[in-house]
Amino acid sequence: MKAKHVAFAMLIVVSLLTPLMQPVLADLTGGGEVTNTAPVLKSITITFYNNSGVSEANYQQSAGTPTSTLNDDAGDYIEVNITVYDANGESDLTYINVSSSQTISDWTNNWLNHTVSATDRSNSSSPGFTENEIHGFDNGTQDNGYLSFLFKHTFDYADAPTNGALTSASYTITAYVYDSAGSSASDTYSFDVYNYANLTLTQGYFAPDGNQNTSDTMWGNWSGSSGSTQNSKNYLRAINKEATGTGNVTISWNAANLVNGSNTIPLTNINYFEGEAANPGAVASWGAVPADANHQNAWVTVTQSTSTLYSWSNYTINIPSVTPKGNYSQTFTWTIT
Repeated sequence: MKAKHVAFAMLIVVSLLTPLMQPVLADLTGGGEVTNTAPVLKSITITFYNNSGVSEANYQQSAGTPTSTLNDDAGDYIEVNITVYDANGESDLTYINVSSSQTISDWTNNWLNHTVSATDRSNSSSPGFTENEIHGFDNGTQDNGYLSFLFKHTFDYADAPTNGALTSASYTITAYVYDSAGSSASDTYSFDVYNYANLTLTQGYFAPDGNQNTSDTMWGNWSGSSGSTQNSKNYLRAINKEATGTGNVTISWNAANLVNGSNTIPLTNINYFEGEAANPGAVASWGAVPADANHQNAWVTVTQSTSTLYSWSNYTINIPSVTPKGNYSQTFTWTIT
């Protein structure tokens, strides 16, 4: 009886010391797919260059603007540098396009477009700035996602502004970059372009038919008795060819009188006029030209014109009564201002 009791007790102890067995589970995974990362337009930088163009002294720009202000004179230009980035790599970039808010005659509907090429990606040195053509290069570590694109544009008279007033046109250049999924990014840069005057003066006197009269020795060449009013028989000529703004010319006499020895005719007896046509005889309407109090200085405004439309200036003179006979003259300058 004693032996059976001991064996049962040992069985109970063994059962209490044996652990329960649990199943082993595998690790779980969480996540998803990034289908695309849009490109980034990191920067657009525009550098301005002010060249002599046609007539640097005649730019119509607002008071106080620096000489580096752009004018549409076929001389001033911009250099544009656009830097873009794509986290998916440079090969994911597809297009770089640029638009202008103002008329740029050399661009298609004011757009400049470029397809990103293998040359853009592999070129490690700057291709330089090409007129109205976008070219790219890798300006850092190859295949780091960054590319830069360059182009140049020179503003000419067919670009805005073309309204002829003393105004400017406000340009906004917008650059767009696209990737293979059609995602895009953009950035803008704004600046002003001013009108200009392309004035040319001929130092000489012109007949009513527009031909230069080389035999005349003075502007006016009038002849009449004292107390009469005479019109000048010849004209001064200016031209503002292919310009987008009005130009200014100054008539400046060296003294306040026409003189004949000790006799004088004050310039206050002179009134100035200007008209525009192919020749003086074709001018439909002559406009008064403003002058100072002594009529010693007068300022002619010349509107923009074509190569066959000229500005003609003449004057009338009221010869004072009891003016001694003789030739009365005075020197003057005819200059662009």
